[in-house]
Amino acid sequence: MEVIDNAAKVKNDREPAYRPAVFGPGEVVQSGIAEFLDAASCREWVLSKLHPDGPQCPVCAEPIVNRFALQSYSRGDRVKCRRCGKFFTALTGTFLSGIHFSFAQVILMAILIDSGADDTNIARLMNISSEGVRGWRSRFATTSGMGIRESRDGEKGGVVVAEGVSL
Repeated sequence: MEVIDNAAKVKNDREPAYRPAVFGPGEVVQSGIAEFLDAASCREWVLSKLHPDGPQCPVCAEPIVNRFALQSYSRGDRVKCRRCGKFFTALTGTFLSGIHFSFAQVILMAILIDSGADDTNIARLMNISSEGVRGWRSRFATTSGMGIRESRDGEKGGVVVAEGVSL
């Protein structure tokens, strides 16, 4: 039986052409960092915070118990209340009603605001206007029930952030 040494290099062999590439933080940021967050986890977390008593109609408070309605509700689709007949989504009547962000983007926005990032940088990262960022700061400040303080970047445009807004 012949033993072959697979680790031995043949003198005339060239190095393999494959070389893995590298990337830096700047490339990650430019790639839309909100997409790197797990969408299902973000959705579950946000919905659990918005509806601590479970899914229910925002008009008559009828609990959602139908399996198909619960699935639609969790996906963000419209649901019809079996009691009052109103149509609604999981965001109807909440401070997130009417947003055009994914749940992952909502989480990322909260993280960036809480980190003390200035509006210009958040706007660049989230691909929205600085005015849009100020609107999000206001949403979080209004719903937090906490006092408002100047952020560490307040001198760069009067940025305010709700104290205690964190995830």
